[in-house]
Amino acid sequence: MKLNTLLAELERLPHDGRMRRMSELGQAARADAGAAQLVDELAASESMYERMLALQSCQGSGDGALALRMLEDASATIRRRARRLVLKLGTHEQLLAARAILMRGKPGVLDRLAGQALGDAELVALVAAGQAQMAPEEWARLARLQPQFAADALLAQVQAAPQPDAHLARCMAAALHPLGRLAPDVGLALAHGALAAGYTDLPLAVLAQARPNQVAELIAARGSAFGLDIVDLALQVDGERLAALLRQSSLPYQRHLPHLFARLAPAQRRIAYEAASLLWRGDDGSLPATVVGGLPADLREPEARRNMALPALLPKPLERLAYAAFLPWPEAQAALAPHLGSPEPDVRTAALTALVGVTRYYPDHLADLLQVANARRNEQDPVRVAMIQALAALPPSRWRVEHLEALGQVIRAALDARDCSPGTANWAARLVLRLLPFHPGWAAPWLATLSRERGVVLGGGLRGLLAPAEVRAIAPALLPVLLAWEPREREQAIFQAARMFKQRLELFPELVALLERLVGDKRGWVAAQALGIIAQYLPKRLPQLVPELLVSDPSWVTQPVVYQFLHRRRQDLLAPFLGQQAYKGRFATGKTRFVLPLMDGFFRWTPGQQREFAKVLTELIDDKQRDTPALFMAAHQLAALPMVPPDALIALASLANPRQALRDTALLALARRDTGDGTPALLDAMGDERARVAIYALRPAMLALPPPRALPLLLGVPLAKVTVAKEVVRLIGELPTDEAFAALLAFDRREGLHRDVRVALLRALWDHLGREEAWQVLERAATAEPALAASLADIPDLRLAPEGRRRLAALLAALLAHPDAQVRAAALGRCAHMPVSDPEQALFAPLLALAASPIPSEWRAAVPAALATYAQHQPDLAGKLARHVLPHRQALVLLVDWFACKGSFEPTKAAASAVLAALAEDPLAVQQQVILSAAVLNRNEFVQHVRRLAATGQLHADALVACANALVGYAHAWKPTRFAAIEAALAEEPDAALRRVALAALVAHAACAGWSAPLRERLAVYRADPAPLVAAAAQFVFPPDA
Repeated sequence: MKLNTLLAELERLPHDGRMRRMSELGQAARADAGAAQLVDELAASESMYERMLALQSCQGSGDGALALRMLEDASATIRRRARRLVLKLGTHEQLLAARAILMRGKPGVLDRLAGQALGDAELVALVAAGQAQMAPEEWARLARLQPQFAADALLAQVQAAPQPDAHLARCMAAALHPLGRLAPDVGLALAHGALAAGYTDLPLAVLAQARPNQVAELIAARGSAFGLDIVDLALQVDGERLAALLRQSSLPYQRHLPHLFARLAPAQRRIAYEAASLLWRGDDGSLPATVVGGLPADLREPEARRNMALPALLPKPLERLAYAAFLPWPEAQAALAPHLGSPEPDVRTAALTALVGVTRYYPDHLADLLQVANARRNEQDPVRVAMIQALAALPPSRWRVEHLEALGQVIRAALDARDCSPGTANWAARLVLRLLPFHPGWAAPWLATLSRERGVVLGGGLRGLLAPAEVRAIAPALLPVLLAWEPREREQAIFQAARMFKQRLELFPELVALLERLVGDKRGWVAAQALGIIAQYLPKRLPQLVPELLVSDPSWVTQPVVYQFLHRRRQDLLAPFLGQQAYKGRFATGKTRFVLPLMDGFFRWTPGQQREFAKVLTELIDDKQRDTPALFMAAHQLAALPMVPPDALIALASLANPRQALRDTALLALARRDTGDGTPALLDAMGDERARVAIYALRPAMLALPPPRALPLLLGVPLAKVTVAKEVVRLIGELPTDEAFAALLAFDRREGLHRDVRVALLRALWDHLGREEAWQVLERAATAEPALAASLADIPDLRLAPEGRRRLAALLAALLAHPDAQVRAAALGRCAHMPVSDPEQALFAPLLALAASPIPSEWRAAVPAALATYAQHQPDLAGKLARHVLPHRQALVLLVDWFACKGSFEPTKAAASAVLAALAEDPLAVQQQVILSAAVLNRNEFVQHVRRLAATGQLHADALVACANALVGYAHAWKPTRFAAIEAALAEEPDAALRRVALAALVAHAACAGWSAPLRERLAVYRADPAPLVAAAAQFVFPPDA
C-alpha cells in the first residue's frame, strides 16, 4: 500500500477509526516489511498529523523505541501521548532513558540521577551525598520510589543534627505524605523518631488514615494532638484508644465531637459518653439531642429524663420536648399528650415530631403512632409537613405490611387538604421512595398518585440510583401519567421524571421512546432538552440519533450536545458544518453562519478540516463589524489548530495590525501553539512596542525548550525595555546550566543596569545558591540601595547545604543592621515567618538591638522573630532576650504572650523556663511571671513557683488575679489531670491566696472535663472557705444545672 492511499483511506474515518486502523497497521508491521516501511515514512514526516498516526501504530506493534523517540517531538500533544505509550510498552532500559529525557534540565539531585536504576547501591550513595541539597519535593519523590531508604536517610539526619532544623522539618513533612499512603509503618517509625527529637509540625493526618490506632497511642503518650484533628481520628480508632484520646485531647477538639457522635460505633458512643459527656453539656446543663439519641438504651433513657427535668428547659418546650423522643412509648406519650393539643403550632410540631421519633427505638408502636397521626388529619400544613418529614426520617425497614394502609391514609389526608404545600407533597414522595425497596407494590402506585395529583414527578429527594427492580415496579404505574402529560404540553414534568431515573432510564423503554418523540418536537427548547437528557443518561443512543437529526435539520449542529459529539466522536461528519454556510431550521434563521465554539481537541480533526476551519476563522476576523470578544475567541481557536501553520495568527500579531487589543491577544495565543512554531514571531516582537506583551507570552515557550536551545534565543532578545530585560533575566535564571549562570554574572558586571533589572537578577540567582559567585553578588547587594537589599529577605533555604544556610543567616544579619527601616522590616518579617537555622547566632545581636528599638513596628517584629529563630533550638538565648527587654515593658508583655500561646508545647519549654528565671530578677514583673508559669509549667513546677511567690510576699492582689485568669484562660492547652493535681496540692494551704489559686485550678479542671459531682462538691467547700478572698470568688462560679 502506498502512503497516499493510506492517508486517503484514513481521511474518510473518524478519529477513533483512524486510531484503530493505525493499531492494525502496527500489528501488521511486526511481520510485514511494507507496513513497517509505511510506519517509518509517517514517523519521519514533517506533518504533525502523520507523526501522530505513526505513534498510534505502537499500540499494535509494541514498538517502545518509536514511542521513546517521540518523547522529543516538537508537538506537545505527541509528547503527551508518547509518555503514556512508553510507560505501557517500554523496556526497563527504555523507561530509564525516558526518565532521563523528561528530567533533562531540572535542578534537583534526583533529576540529575535520572538515567540510573533506583535501588542500586551506587545510586543510594549518590543520593546520600547530595541529600543535604535535596528539596522537600525531591524527598517526596524519593519516598515514593524508595520508602525505607528515604525514611532511614531522613532519620539519620535527624539524629545527627544538634538541634531541630526548619529545612529538615519541611523535608520530613513532604516525605510523610507518600509514606503514609505507600508504607505507613515506615512513616510511623520516622514520625516517632522525629517527634522524639523535637520536630512537632508533622502531617500526622496522612498516617492517621492508615494507622489510626497507632497515631492515637502516639498522641496519648505525648499529651499533644500535634495539630491533628482529633474528631476525624476519633471516628477511626477502637474504644480503648478513643477513651485515651478523650482524656488527652484539648477543649476545641472535644467540643466538636458531639456533632459527629452518630458516626461512632455503638460501643464507642458509650465510651465517649462516659469520658466526655460532662464537657459536652451546655451552660443550662443540657446534652445535645444528637448525643442522647445515639446512646444505648440504658444510658439514653436516664439522660433523656435528666434533660426533660432541667429547670432551665421547663420554659422552653421546643427544646425540652425533643428529649421525649428518647423515652419509652408510654412515658413519652404521657409527657407529650398535653402538648399535642397546644394552641401554639410550633409546640404541636415539636410534640408530634418527638412522638414519631420514639418509634425509631420502639418500632412495635408504629401502629399506635399512625393512629395518632390519622387522628390529627386536619392539622395545619406546617405541622403536617413536620410530621411527614419525621415519618420519612424513620428507618424504612421498620414499616410492615400491616402499617401500610394507615400510612396511606396519612398521605391521602395530606393530599386532600386545601393547604397542602409543595413541601408536604415532596416529603410524602420522599417517604414513599424510601419504602420502595421494601414495599414496591404499595410505593409505586402512591408515587404515581402523587405525581398525577401534584402535576410533577416528586423524586427530588432521591439519593443515588434506583435499583433495577424498583424501576420495573415504578414504570407500569407511572407510564399512564406520563402519557397523559404528553399531549398536554407537560414536557418539563416528563423531563423531571426522566432525570429521576438517571442511568436506569434504559430500563424504562417507554419513557425513552417518549423522549425520542420529544426530540422531534418543533419547539427548539423541548427538542434540545430531550436530546440533552438522552446524551446525559443514554449516550449510546447518540451515534444513531445525531446523524438522523442532522439529515432532517442541519441547524441541530448549533446545539452543544450535537457539535461536541461530532467533535469528539464523528469527525467524519464535520465537513459541512465548519462554518462555510448558514443553515435554516428550528435552531437557526439562516441569516448568519454558525462557527463552532470549540477551543481544544483539534488533534482529532484531519489537516484538511483544520485548514477549512482556519479559513472560516480568518474570514470572521476580517469582518470589521465583529465584536471584540468574538475576535479574541477566533484568535485563540486559530492557535489551537495544531496542523495549520500560524501564518494568519502571525499576521494578526504583527506591528502593522492597527487593532491593538486583537494584536496583543494574538501574541498571547502564539505562545499556546502545540509545536512551538509561534516562538520566532514572539522573538521578533521583542524589538518594538509589542515586547511588553510578547515577553510574558514567550515564557512558557522558552521553558519548554531544552536549556541549550533556549539560552541563545534569550540572549538575542533586545533589552531596551525594562520589562523585557527583567523577564529575560528571570528566564535565564531558571535555566540550570553553567552557561546560563555565566550569562547572569555578565549581567551583574554591566554598568548602568536598571535597578528593577538588578532586582530581577538577584531573584534569578536563587536557583544557583550552590555557587560561590552567586553569594558574592548577593552579599554585595546587602549593602546597596534599599530596593536591592530588601529583595534579599525572601531568599529560600529549601535547597541549601549547611554552608549555604550559614551564608544566608549572615546575609540576613546584615539586612537587620541596614540603615534603611524598610530593609530591616523585610528582614524581620522573614525571620518571624520563615525562620532560618542559625547555630552560630549571627542573627541574635541585631535582633536583640531591634527588640529595644524606639520604632514600635521594629520591636513588635523583633521579639517574635528572635523567639521563632532560637526558642526551640537555643533556649538560653530566650532568657538573654527577656533580660534585655525587661526595661521595655511592652516588649516584655509581647514576649510572655508568645510563650503563653505555646502552652504545653514541649520544644519551647526550656526557653520558657529561661524566661521565667529572667523575670524572677525583677520583682515588679511578678504578674508576667505568674501568667507565664500558669501557661507553661507542669503541675509540680507551678505549685512550687506559686508557693515561693507567696512565701516571699510577691503574690500580691494583681499577681493573684493574673494567675487565676491565666490558669482558666490556658486550660485548653493542658490535660485535666494537671489542674486536678494543682488544686489538690494547694487546697489545704493556710495561705488564702494559695487556696484562691486552687479554686482557679478547679475552674480550669471543669473547663477541660466538665462539672462532675466531685468537682461540684469541691466548689461547695471553697464557697464555705473562711477567707472572703476565696469564698467570694467561689460564690460567683456557676456550673450548669446537673
